[in-house]
Amino acid sequence: MLGDRYTYDAFNANIYDLLFGFSIREMPISGFIPRIRHFKNHPELLNDEHWLPLNEQYDVLVRPYSTVSERLAMRLIPVPVETVEYYADPRPLLGLDPTKKTIVCYEYPDKAQDNGMIFFKYLVDQHRKHFNIYYIISRSSPDLKNLAGYENHIVFYKSPENIEVVQAADVLCHTHSSSYALPFSTYRTEQFIQEKHKIFLQHGVTGSKDVSSIYGKKLPHPFTNLFVVSSEREKNLIERDYGFDADEIVVTGMARFDQLITERSRWLKRYKNRKKILIMPTWRPKLDTYPDEQFMESDYYQEFQALITDERLKNLVMDNKYEVSFYLHRNFQKFSHLFHSDFVDVVGQDVFTVKELLENHHVLITDYSSVGLDFSLMHKKVLYYRPPVLIGEDNAGESTDLLPGDIIESREALMESLRELKMPKRFKRNLSHIYAFDDTKASKRIFEAMQHHFHL
Repeated sequence: MLGDRYTYDAFNANIYDLLFGFSIREMPISGFIPRIRHFKNHPELLNDEHWLPLNEQYDVLVRPYSTVSERLAMRLIPVPVETVEYYADPRPLLGLDPTKKTIVCYEYPDKAQDNGMIFFKYLVDQHRKHFNIYYIISRSSPDLKNLAGYENHIVFYKSPENIEVVQAADVLCHTHSSSYALPFSTYRTEQFIQEKHKIFLQHGVTGSKDVSSIYGKKLPHPFTNLFVVSSEREKNLIERDYGFDADEIVVTGMARFDQLITERSRWLKRYKNRKKILIMPTWRPKLDTYPDEQFMESDYYQEFQALITDERLKNLVMDNKYEVSFYLHRNFQKFSHLFHSDFVDVVGQDVFTVKELLENHHVLITDYSSVGLDFSLMHKKVLYYRPPVLIGEDNAGESTDLLPGDIIESREALMESLRELKMPKRFKRNLSHIYAFDDTKASKRIFEAMQHHFHL
C-alpha cells in the first residue's frame, strides 16, 4: 500500500479508510460497502502503536484512528529500525548542553524556505551561545541547500536524533502543524507534543481564508501557545474567530518579511522592466483527496484550466511579450500534470521555491493566497481573481479595502487589469493596515515575545 515511489524518509500524508463488505456467490445483495464505525472515546484509541517489520532498514507503524465522522481509518508510517529502537530505549546522542534551553524550528518535514528557516537562522546567528538550536528536515529534501553553513544545527527527520531533540525541546517553533516535529504521530506522541511550549510562526497573514478549523485553539489541546501575527487587525481576527486570548497573540510581523524588506529595493531595480506574470491560487479542502478524474470535474480545475488557455490571455502575452507561469499550492502539486497550455508555463514545486517565484515575477494573480501580502510588500501588483464559481465557504469575508490589490470577478476584467503591470499607489498607502512594520526586526520581536511568554 505504500507504493514503489514512496520515499521512506519523507513525511507520508496517506490515509487509508477501512471498509467492510461481503458477497454471496449465489446472489448479489448490494454494491454498497459501509465504513467501519470507530468512536472517538473508545479505549482502544489509547493503544494505537502497532509496529511491524517492513524490511531490514525499516519498521512500519500501523496506526488506527477515528476520523471526524467517527469512522475507522489508519496510517502506515515507515520508520528506520534504529529510530524505533531509540524510541523504545532513549539515550544521549547529540551532546546537548544541559545548562541551555533547547529551541527546535521546522516547517513541513521536507521544507526550509519559509518563516521557520528564517527564524532558525536568526536564532543561530544571534543566540547560539545561550540556547541549543536545531532545525528538523528530511534527509532527501531539495531545500537542504538553503541551510548551507548551518549543518551543525540540523537534525534529520525520522532519525534517532529527531526523537532526542524534540524530547529535549523547551520550545517548538512551527509554521504548520506542531506534530510535524516527530517522525510519527500516535496518542502517546501527541500527548508529548501538547506538553511542549509552542509558537506558531505562521506561513502567511491570516485574513483572506478562514482556517480556524485547522489553526483554532481547540481546548483542551490548543493548536499552539503563542500565535504570531502582523497587525492589530489580524490580532483582533485571531482573538475573535480562532479562540485565542489576547495575551496568546503577539504582533511582531513575520520573520521572512525581514529579508523581503531588506531586498525590496534591489528586486525593484533588477526586475523593473520584466514582464512576468505569476498565477498562484491556493488550495481547497477536500479537493486534495480527489482522484485525477474527479478533480478535473471540479470548478477549480475547469476555471484555472480555462484561464491558462484563454485566447485573450494568449493575445496579451503575444502582443506585449509577457511571460506567464502557473504554480499550484503544495497540497495540489500532485495535480500539476493535469494543467496544460501552449503559452503558460506550469511550474512544479521542485523547480523553484515560492520565494524565487515571487522574486522573479512582476504581477501576481491569486484568489485567497496569503502570498499576496508578500508580493505587495515588494511594491508589486497583486490581482485577486475570484469569479463566482471559486468563492468558497472558507472565505473569511474580509473587508476589500484591506487587500493589497483589486478583486477581479471575470476573465474579461482580468485581461483589462493586465494591460498595466505597475502597483497602484493607493495599495502602497494601505500596506500599513495589513503589515504594521516597515523594518527588518520581526525575528527580533518574535524572539523577545517568545522569551517573555515562556520565561526562557
